[in-house]
Amino acid sequence: QQINLYLSRSNYICINAMDGEEGIELATGGLPDLILCDILLPSISGFEVLEQLKAHPRTQLIPFIFMSALADRTHVRRGMNLGAEDYLTKPFTMAELKRAIEAAMLRVQRTAEAHENTMTRLRRNIVQALPHEMRTPMMGIIGYADMLHEDYDLLTDAQVLAFAASIVRSSRRLENVVETYIAYARLEVLMSDPEARAAMRGDWCAVTDHITGAATAAANRSQ
Repeated sequence: QQINLYLSRSNYICINAMDGEEGIELATGGLPDLILCDILLPSISGFEVLEQLKAHPRTQLIPFIFMSALADRTHVRRGMNLGAEDYLTKPFTMAELKRAIEAAMLRVQRTAEAHENTMTRLRRNIVQALPHEMRTPMMGIIGYADMLHEDYDLLTDAQVLAFAASIVRSSRRLENVVETYIAYARLEVLMSDPEARAAMRGDWCAVTDHITGAATAAANRSQ
C-alpha cells in the first residue's frame, strides 16, 4: 500500500496483485510497462512468476524488478539470471525504488529507440538499393518475354530456347536478390533484439557444407 501510494503520487498507474498467480494473470492480460514483485509470495514464488512471464511471448520483454528481504548473493544472482532488470533488497527507500524504475524504463526506451533506428536504416537501405538491384534482372525477364510474345512466329527453335534460358537466368538472379534482402532484413531485426542475440550465443553451426555448396553453385554459374 505504501509503494502504491508513493508511485500513484508520482504519476504512475499501479495495478496490484495479491499473489503470484493473480500477478501473472494481470500481467498477461494488461501488459504493464513494468512489474514489481516480491519473492516470498502466498502462492508461487516470485522466481516462478518471473520464469512464467519470461516464457510467455506477450510478457517476456516487460522489465521486471524484484523487491525482497532475501539479500544473500545466491538469491540476487538467481533473480538476475532469470532476467530481472533489478533486485532491490529490503529495506529500501522510495527514492531508491523510483530510481530503479526510472533506470529500467530508460533502458526499455533506449532499446525501443535502437530498434526503431535499425528499422529506419533497414527501410532506407531497401528503398535505395532494392529497386536498382531488381531492375536489371526484371528488365531481362520482361525484354525476352516480350520478344517471345511478339515475334514468336519469326524465331527459330534455337532462339526460343536461348530466350527462355535467359528468362530463367534472370528469374533466378531476381530470386537471389529478393532472398538476400530478406536475409538482410532478418539479420537487422535480430541485431536490434538483445534477447534474441543472447539466445543465439553459444549455439554452434557447421558452416563448411554451406560454404562449399555456395562456392560450387557460384562456380557453376560462372561457367
